Amino acid sequence: MTEVLTALAVLAAETGPSLAPVGLDEQLAAVVATAQHLTGATAGSVALVDGGELVFRVATGPGAERITGVRIPVGRGIAGWAVSSGQAVALDDVSQDPRFARDVAEAIGYVPRGIVAVPLDTDDEILGVLELLDPAPGRLALSALSLLARQAALSVVTTRAFTDFGRLLFTAAATAVDGTDLARALRAAAAQAPAGRAEPASLAADLAALSRLGAEERETAHALLRTFLGYAAGRDR
Repeated sequence: MTEVLTALAVLAAETGPSLAPVGLDEQLAAVVATAQHLTGATAGSVALVDGGELVFRVATGPGAERITGVRIPVGRGIAGWAVSSGQAVALDDVSQDPRFARDVAEAIGYVPRGIVAVPLDTDDEILGVLELLDPAPGRLALSALSLLARQAALSVVTTRAFTDFGRLLFTAAATAVDGTDLARALRAAAAQAPAGRAEPASLAADLAALSRLGAEERETAHALLRTFLGYAAGRDR
């Protein structure tokens, strides 16, 4: 049984991207569509960082079908520069800019004159880039595009948290089969999780421990949790 669960953990790690919650691409497409409407751009896309590459997940406009799924090295092209530098960039004429990846544009069948690229960033990392091709003159609003890019980044973070949590549960379950308490196994998994990704495991461990308490103790814990959540929600207003 342990070998089966361990194999499932490996499988979950290898197929994590395909197990992402339904809707991420739809959310990213909505961000691109909003950005395109806001700027009057001819085309737009979102590419996400995958190791040392950028993968174009969604696209609209000319060449959208050909660019979706394309991989380019992080740092290449205007989009790659935005990711590497962490800075938004807006160019009216890319023809003379050495950062422009003309071969990629020619391969998808649309060579733009102007490009806007805004990194998808959180407080901790840069996850990808929102790129718009040939925005209409006078309709560029980098501050608004930055907000859209942040929304896209948060969608990516939520999806990855979901995938990581499922993988972590598989691993903890494999350990618990050997007789280890599930809460203890989850805490051990949390201790080995990368920085910033241990909290879901710790929370799951607390919930696992809570489930083993008596009814009265569980109700008291729930009441304390509700009180804290109400306090936290009030501070966020």
